[in-house]
Amino acid sequence: MGTFPLASTPLKKILGSAQALAHLHDHAGRLVRLQKTVAKALPPAMREVVRVANLQEGVLTLHVPSPALATRLKLSQESLRATLLATGENIHDFKIKVRVDSGDRPPAPPPQRHIGEQGRRALQTLREHMKADDPLARALKKMEDDSA
Repeated sequence: MGTFPLASTPLKKILGSAQALAHLHDHAGRLVRLQKTVAKALPPAMREVVRVANLQEGVLTLHVPSPALATRLKLSQESLRATLLATGENIHDFKIKVRVDSGDRPPAPPPQRHIGEQGRRALQTLREHMKADDPLARALKKMEDDSA
């Protein structure tokens, strides 16, 4: 087996080599800075959930997880604009979009089922009359196990 020379090139150098990638890199950096500024300007309850999505021609797009937070953000957009202008960002308008991210919420716990002793015996009797590899028998066994 031959060996391959391992050369590392900093990502910044790769992104800076092409004009389009350099522009994209600069834009991403600006969005990160805006996210930090926006987070500092918002009330504590909103800091972790309001996300800077984009900036185009002085219009800052923000994503929020609920309509209620979108309304609160719309009501406080003037103070947010003032904070951004004070930091040198020329933001003249906001787009506030509700984006529900299902990954933020933990999955719902499985329902707790309780089967009484009589029902348990009936399930066992039914399963005894089925083949062990029968899908229904496996489902009945799982249901019995889950209800314990």
